[in-house]
Amino acid sequence: MTTEVSRDLPVSVLEQVANFVDTVEDRTPEEISQAITICAFLQALFVESRRSIGEFLAQGVDAKEFATKYEKALNDLGPMLTGIDKIIAHFRDKSLPPPADECVSRFRELMDEVLRLYQFISGAVDKANLPHRPADWERIEEARNVYQRGETKPFQPLAKS
Repeated sequence: MTTEVSRDLPVSVLEQVANFVDTVEDRTPEEISQAITICAFLQALFVESRRSIGEFLAQGVDAKEFATKYEKALNDLGPMLTGIDKIIAHFRDKSLPPPADECVSRFRELMDEVLRLYQFISGAVDKANLPHRPADWERIEEARNVYQRGETKPFQPLAKS
């Protein structure tokens, strides 16, 4: 499965869940139960996405390549988040039966996680698009001199606890 498919699939499913929640008052308890399960699954998926992207970034990546790859995800998620805000606002002051209310609540939690992922990726893309800092040649020369004098210590990996 390519990254394009894996990125587009959750967005497509999110749109379908949003459409479902928009009509939750007309749904059966079984359908609502399934929607709650889907919301929990998608929420875990977006939590894992944020975690894995964070690990990916921690390994060091080419900034421009990262920005190019993830700007599409931002372009997909941004408009969807705006539309979903309207759905959530629609139910904010409504009194719903317990299953429907739980479904809307789970959907809200899911969308909070999607928003956290969006903000995380947006911040990383913004940083990736910043111009490179100029090289501090004095500091580089100082580091070379320290190394040549043998005053550096070899890297010691941290012990995992």
